[in-house]
Amino acid sequence: LQIDYTVTLTYSDEGTDRTRVIYEGLSNVFIINPNETVTIPSSEFLKDNNTAVRASLTSTVSELDDPALKNRILTSQRIPDGTLTFSVRLIQNGIPFAQRDYSHKVINSTAIELIAPGSPVGRQPVDLYNPRPLFVWNSQLYPGIYGTDDVFELRIYEARPGETYTDALGRLPIFTGRRNAFQFQYPADGRQLIPGYTYYWQVIGYVKGTSTTEIRSEVYGFRLLPVTDPRVLEVLAILQMILDNTILDQVDGYVSGVTVRINGVEKSTAELRETVMKIQIGEFSIVNEYVR
Repeated sequence: LQIDYTVTLTYSDEGTDRTRVIYEGLSNVFIINPNETVTIPSSEFLKDNNTAVRASLTSTVSELDDPALKNRILTSQRIPDGTLTFSVRLIQNGIPFAQRDYSHKVINSTAIELIAPGSPVGRQPVDLYNPRPLFVWNSQLYPGIYGTDDVFELRIYEARPGETYTDALGRLPIFTGRRNAFQFQYPADGRQLIPGYTYYWQVIGYVKGTSTTEIRSEVYGFRLLPVTDPRVLEVLAILQMILDNTILDQVDGYVSGVTVRINGVEKSTAELRETVMKIQIGEFSIVNEYVR
């Protein structure tokens, strides 16, 4: 007989359900006698084991052909929320004759979800123009759970041109900062981020009990580019006079050029400044503000 052991994961990725094989092992041929019971623990299905029953491994998470899922699992050290299905098949002379499936729900109640800036490793990094980005994430491991103690640690790694995220994460982070909140503004006195370099960041959450456990987010990356249009900084400085910082934080760093429209009509920077002045003296008012 032989045992074919497969683990598949069904999960949601950007609203689409996907199913991927994340582990597959095939045992060597072994003999089982009538009425004999053979117990094979999961540890038998490991690479480079050569006993008669142990598996010849054909696929693991580290060999996934889905880069986004592979990087998500390896960097966060967690499987995404979804359904794990364990399939065990008995094979005799190359022909399957029995199969049993077991399914389990995976729920990461304390998982950390990165929001901005950047995109998951394995995808094209987002271009960013702000040398002091606002890092934003979310988690059910809520701030204040341990009183005033910091719950989250932000780690930022630097990759020079031509390097990969594994090169960057293989070195010490260029910045670490702890917060008891879901966001962190890169400090003015922090190490200067260099245009042309790619930066990767990760958030570590600390779960306290009899010992402290680390919860890791996946890793996001962004490429820092120089601002090519000086009007961007000028327009942002004008808008800062009237708009809430939370609106500006969503805009700052994501634009290299700017077009100003007021009520749908394109305006010059001087006309924008004049309109802002009228808002400040109460002649005009803002009906709504949003980022598109």
